[in-house]
Amino acid sequence: MENKQKYYPFTVLFLMNFAITFGFGISDTFFSYNFSGILGKGLFLSLAFTFYSVSKIFLMPIVGRLIDKLGSKTVLFGALSCYLAVSFIFVFSHNGILIIFARILQGAASALFRPVTYYMLGFFSKEGKIGKTAGYFDISFYFALASSPFVGGLILEKFGFEGLSVILLCVCIFVFILLLVMPMKITEEEEKTAENTENLGDSETLIFYALLLFIFFKAVCISVLNIYFPIYMKGLGFSVGKIGIAMGAVSAFMTFSLFFTGALADNSARRYLIAFGGFFSSIIFLFVPFETEFSRLLILTALTGAFSAVSQPAVSSILLEYSRSKNSAQTIAAFYTIMGIGFACGPLFAGLLYKYGGIETVLISTGFVGGIASLIFLTLAESAGKCSLSGQKKTLGSM
Repeated sequence: MENKQKYYPFTVLFLMNFAITFGFGISDTFFSYNFSGILGKGLFLSLAFTFYSVSKIFLMPIVGRLIDKLGSKTVLFGALSCYLAVSFIFVFSHNGILIIFARILQGAASALFRPVTYYMLGFFSKEGKIGKTAGYFDISFYFALASSPFVGGLILEKFGFEGLSVILLCVCIFVFILLLVMPMKITEEEEKTAENTENLGDSETLIFYALLLFIFFKAVCISVLNIYFPIYMKGLGFSVGKIGIAMGAVSAFMTFSLFFTGALADNSARRYLIAFGGFFSSIIFLFVPFETEFSRLLILTALTGAFSAVSQPAVSSILLEYSRSKNSAQTIAAFYTIMGIGFACGPLFAGLLYKYGGIETVLISTGFVGGIASLIFLTLAESAGKCSLSGQKKTLGSM
């Protein structure tokens, strides 16, 4: 009975995460294509992207306090309400101002949705299997991320812009129905956890801060590669289709690998998994500027996804356990805030490198930055582990 109580909410969260990522993955991929006729190709179109990012960055730091004060299900209701409003505007409005307002709402919803679903996931993860649970949950995100551009392209070809908007609306209605059938046990789980909260030592806090440093530079690297790797391939003369396949290979191989790597986070030292996956997924890009054949570039991007899957469940496990131990969503909100800042800083960093050093300098520097950040994380986590071992207590990174 207890297994069923935990399995059912996990399934609901899994479907929600997949549906939202899939629906808005389609919408975001073709946003410029679909709305350039309404917004134009100048200032208004740029503002739609800028306001989305600004609303997300400004709301993210207070998400944790909102969850702690209002409760996770209330905040999830707010996020899904914003998503539903966005989908209605996309379907029924042809006004540029309203479209920009919808992007502001979408940014707010995005700031709320990912942290609150992760916070809730922590309460429905079995002791000793939190890595496996986090790994399986992340499959919903990366599979949606990998498949949405392809499916969206097919829908756009057959049904046009209106078809994409209607699909997004249907997805949002479906997710809202899932919220209505989600059990109310979450409140009881939160109260139970509050009673069992443990005081964390300096070693656990150090590992968490090391994790924030790691995820900042990981986000920097991801944002740079998402922008400049396609530019590099385009410069080699590859078609849009081949560029899409190479980029999609990262998410596809990460999705497949997560079926196996989640359990590693429960049975191996997490600090080593994070450092190993982060180091090799970054160092791979040192070799990219020396490859010109599509097959080899495809192998490199596939390996990037596989190595990233080694570190991802370990990162999620530490985050979820730290948040659950503190009985506060503010730790998860801090994590996603730092990640968002990393995504914002990456293009600025790469833009300067590209201007003065070219595309090869961007790719090589990004590989070095990711690799060095992984080693710094390991050094900090090792020192935290030694402090903890002297007190004969396991740290978040030790299992």
